[in-house]
Amino acid sequence: MIMYAIEQGGVLVLASPHAAALCATSSNDGKVVDHNALSKLPDSVLVSLGVRRLVTPRPTPPNTYMDPIDSAIVADGDKALQQYSYADMPLNQAKSICADLIAGKADKVRQQGVAIDGKVFATDDISVATYARVGGAGGAGISYPAKGIPFKATDVMTEVRERVRLNQQQFTALAQAVQDLLAATADAEDALLNAVEAAASVDAIRAIDINIGWPEVWQS
Repeated sequence: MIMYAIEQGGVLVLASPHAAALCATSSNDGKVVDHNALSKLPDSVLVSLGVRRLVTPRPTPPNTYMDPIDSAIVADGDKALQQYSYADMPLNQAKSICADLIAGKADKVRQQGVAIDGKVFATDDISVATYARVGGAGGAGISYPAKGIPFKATDVMTEVRERVRLNQQQFTALAQAVQDLLAATADAEDALLNAVEAAASVDAIRAIDINIGWPEVWQS
């Protein structure tokens, strides 16, 4: 939406299209200038009606965890210009944003999959729940099927999705790998969140590298 600036009390102030149209109408001997017509008028005509089209450039913040701060509106030729400066956001807001980024990173790492014997097995919530049910059955004394159990996996070399039948030893290795991944991810997430909670300033939040400490991605 196009925004405008109009003069009030000797200074330029922000004006909505409706407010700018009222100002233009007042300066146009009462002849109505609606906001649709206003948007099509050249800047030079707008100025004669007491209205300036507002330009609001927003440069990239110089650092992370910063909020824009409105500056005064000034005349810039036939337009009006409002620059933005940046200042650190409140500490609690920075902590919340950082914690959300860490949680998102943890979700991504948890679901990267684990590689067993050249096959990558999924570690999304549904897959992990399936492994847990199979493992739980064994823990309840139910024998693992002699013919094995088929699970979906992706071949590391060909990247082809296929069904892989795992015997009990292979399944145990898979379950251990999944548990190791989930535990290492939880530890990394906990350490980073502890750092966020302990941060006493926004600069301390910036010093937290949320990309370190995570379990390594499997390599083909």
